[in-house]
Amino acid sequence: CQRFDLARIGADLLVEQFRVIAGSEGATITDEALALIARAAEGSSRDGLSLLDQAIAQGAGTIEAQDVRDMLGLADRGRVIDLFEAVMGGKTARALDELKSQYQAGADPLVVLTDMAEFVHLVTRAKVVETSLDDPSLAEVERERAKGFAAKLDMAALARAWQMLSKGLGEVEASARPLAAADMVLVRLAYAANLPTPGEIIRRLDNDAAPDPAPRGQGAKPDSPDAPVATADPVPEPPQDSTSMAGPEIAPWEGAPDPKSFAEAAALVGDFDIRLAHIVETSVRPVNFAPGRIEMTLTGEAPRDLAFRFGRTLERATARKWVVSITADAGGKTLREERDEVTDKREKDAAAHPVVQAVMDRFPGARIVDIREPDTSDAATMDGTDAAKKA
Repeated sequence: CQRFDLARIGADLLVEQFRVIAGSEGATITDEALALIARAAEGSSRDGLSLLDQAIAQGAGTIEAQDVRDMLGLADRGRVIDLFEAVMGGKTARALDELKSQYQAGADPLVVLTDMAEFVHLVTRAKVVETSLDDPSLAEVERERAKGFAAKLDMAALARAWQMLSKGLGEVEASARPLAAADMVLVRLAYAANLPTPGEIIRRLDNDAAPDPAPRGQGAKPDSPDAPVATADPVPEPPQDSTSMAGPEIAPWEGAPDPKSFAEAAALVGDFDIRLAHIVETSVRPVNFAPGRIEMTLTGEAPRDLAFRFGRTLERATARKWVVSITADAGGKTLREERDEVTDKREKDAAAHPVVQAVMDRFPGARIVDIREPDTSDAATMDGTDAAKKA
């Protein structure tokens, strides 16, 4: 048994090789299309020639970059960069609209996020090694915009985006609804873009820890036993299920998330700890909610330190103090119970629809698997078309 570890061929050499071969075959192919084939070949001349042969066989006339993208199932790199810009700017709605637009145009959500992760890697390399942008397989739009992002974004933000995308790719790949999973990844990225980096948080904590954080007595020395401290009156040790702990007050930064309901607070926790968010969704019955304070009851499966962990995670997410306490009052339904009720009602309403009943009667054994809301724009178009037909 023999093994050969062959070196990869550079993208610039592959582009030149493919250009010569395409010319010999009498095919016209653009430089950007050749660069896409060279990148997809990943250093393998054999794989690249196979892709080139496929492109020539499918092409009619000049082979453009879009023809190669369609053949390889790639997303438009320019639109992927637009999506990256929206996400890193914290523009959640714009990012979701862009992904939906690409999806309706035929792009695979997994491929879109993969290309976005590759662009994050490119920007990170450009920030460290400027010559990395000289790669001939890069399109001009990638080269110029990557250079701009490298100058604008710091390394901590890029590293965080890479980690969240790497984790999100697995979620999208394993999800039965890839578009919805990709939407949630973009939401987490957009919200994280407004969060400070660990270094910024440490600097703010240092600035908040001033020598005299609270007024001391008139003329009293700092070490005098009669001098009042920041917590003027003795406070009994908090119970195990409370988050009210002594510590420096964290000043909220501009654009910090501000949940207005228990459901929003629980969703915010999911950006930091998926397991904790699942426990909150299934084991917490909310009693009262106000900004900075939550009262709740727990089901029998909830861990004893849930209130503490819930409050600390909300403090990380919102940069403000949260007091989460457990009460003996009767709480409402858990978020999972509310969601299941909504799902059950939608299924019952759908099953009662005459069209659905007719389908069930026509195909015995059929069942409702999923219920999707119609797109408003498509509905408006259909209404307009129907109206035109009736006219």
